[in-house]
Amino acid sequence: MATLPTFEKILLEVHQSLGIYQKQTNQKNRFAEHLNTLNKYEQMLEIIVDEICAATEIDDLDEKARFDFIQNLCDTAFCYTELYSKIYTFNANKRNIIWHLLGFYFAPSLARRAAFWNFPQLDKGMPRGRFWYLPDWHMPKKQGELYLPIPQVMDWFFDLWGKSPREYAEFYDSKFNKHKADSVERMFNKWQNGVTPEVATIREYFRDDLKLEFSGCFELEDSLSLQEQYQAAKAFMNKKNLNAKELYAELLLNQIPDEESEDWEKAYFVKWVAERYQKPANKIVRHRFLMARMFQDGYIRLLKFLFPEVSPLCAEPSTNKILQIIDIYHAIYNLTVEANVEVGDKDYFSEFRENKYFEKELQKYQLDYLTLFSGILPSDVYENRAIAELSQVLTQYFDWAEDDLPDFLSYPEYPKSLKAVEYKLKYITYYGELIHDIERIRGLLNNSQALEQENNFEALRHVYKDLNRSRQKSFMKYLEKNAKTDREKMCVILEKLHNKLNLSIRQADDCVQVTNLLKQAESNTETSRKQY
Repeated sequence: MATLPTFEKILLEVHQSLGIYQKQTNQKNRFAEHLNTLNKYEQMLEIIVDEICAATEIDDLDEKARFDFIQNLCDTAFCYTELYSKIYTFNANKRNIIWHLLGFYFAPSLARRAAFWNFPQLDKGMPRGRFWYLPDWHMPKKQGELYLPIPQVMDWFFDLWGKSPREYAEFYDSKFNKHKADSVERMFNKWQNGVTPEVATIREYFRDDLKLEFSGCFELEDSLSLQEQYQAAKAFMNKKNLNAKELYAELLLNQIPDEESEDWEKAYFVKWVAERYQKPANKIVRHRFLMARMFQDGYIRLLKFLFPEVSPLCAEPSTNKILQIIDIYHAIYNLTVEANVEVGDKDYFSEFRENKYFEKELQKYQLDYLTLFSGILPSDVYENRAIAELSQVLTQYFDWAEDDLPDFLSYPEYPKSLKAVEYKLKYITYYGELIHDIERIRGLLNNSQALEQENNFEALRHVYKDLNRSRQKSFMKYLEKNAKTDREKMCVILEKLHNKLNLSIRQADDCVQVTNLLKQAESNTETSRKQY
């Protein structure tokens, strides 16, 4: 049986995507599998977090950035570890487990955290209408080809630089006399074509002692009137000759305000142009490339693991299904921000109103509300039910797991993906029938003759879990009678172990009984499957 990766293993994957020198395999394995002493574990964790912060140069952005990052990391680790402890993976293989974790947990929950964090220095000056750090298939540079993060950052930088990559290569070469202009230009071409750059190369090409001279930036003159600032910003944007889609990607505007627009519209337009086309410091340029590199490397490695036959530049979400994960992230991030905007004025109850709006909007997508997004519903989060609800959904999907990875989102233009609807309906139908049987069995608790006729093992197990210990003893026989498969028999063993190991008062034969139960578990075929 494959299992969920530990949070530490996931952290090491992020560490690797940042291009950081990797620890010895034995060191990594002991850390990831919790085999170190607590002291060594803490030392290793501190080193890894420090290296991640150093690799992203997050300390250079803001003095509070590291604190916020570590706080979010701890919150994510806590939630994931709770989820990790509540899921049984059955026959699901590694690919299926990672795929479902991405769609049901990481994409929606990280989107919520990213929107809540809303740390301006992370993307200030970047295109406002696209997630520049994620692969983009909605607004590609080349039709039918995925727009990767590194090419997006390159286009952002050279647009502000105001000259071509060749001219930058010659500028760089003239400053350091390395006679490498051709080599630098070739490297830029590789980056544009999907090659992920080395961290050292990024740091070399955009080093602090290289004084960058930008000719494509917009400098706002405070001494000008609003109308004059508006005219200057409008002239600047008109020179770029952007179509409606490109304008939206850059400024999140459908059109440039005209002369008849309200002053507040003109003021916002000027503000957004000045922010989007401001001159970036070298450290900001490096940070943008380093962030893009991390996400691009992670995307490519995930694609290779989950869908090895798919090209990284494939822009069809029914084939390159990781695009569905990205769309889940988009949807939750945007809805979280929308809820914040809709609430407006901030007061003591604004967070409550935001969450109410967010959940009400999610309910419009009933299938996703009850499946994909079951782990982020604010009403469940406040009641500490979210992880329990999500673990139940994932456990059932893992029980049904097949080799082919299912679609999570459906797209009318891609008929193959429409099976996503069927996939979600399967769980909702199953869960509805299960709840009905659970309630019916609860009504039969004092009727042993009727209970003898029950054969829904899962419903019986749910009822068993809600009973007190004295009633569980007499109810166990109904579980044992209906445990037909190896999985069901393993569930019975685990319930018995749970009762024995969590008793406050030990019995004389407890040790013998636990030993026998462990032997039964070891001989069960459910334990003979390959571990993660």
